[in-house]
Amino acid sequence: DMAVFAKAMAHFEYRDMQYYTKGTVDSSMQTALNIVENVGKFDDKLENVAISANGLALVTELYDEENGWFGYFVMNATNPYTTVAEQTVTLTFAGYSNAQIYQDGVVKTVALTNGQVTLTLAEAAGAFVIPY
Repeated sequence: DMAVFAKAMAHFEYRDMQYYTKGTVDSSMQTALNIVENVGKFDDKLENVAISANGLALVTELYDEENGWFGYFVMNATNPYTTVAEQTVTLTFAGYSNAQIYQDGVVKTVALTNGQVTLTLAEAAGAFVIPY
């Protein structure tokens, strides 16, 4: 998995990160949220992030300045011992109609529906999304 991510992310640089929650968060999740309490704002290309169940998702924004591409690494950061382990994370993008997704060692291209793509992530799993 990570070898596929590494190749895809080689030209991208870190810009920002944000945790997203739904429902009640336990003490370990609250600690993570406190760490990033004062993070900056994502570019306006990512309009919304919604997650399926009580838990936590980490979204990191990356940027490829040479090509002008944004990329988003999405991780299910939910504590599997206290909440539902699997998450679905829906990303809503502005101005894009497709996305390339790197997940589970596979690269696929999908058409966005109303700017949205939904990822199903097992515990501690991630995906890299490049909207275009």
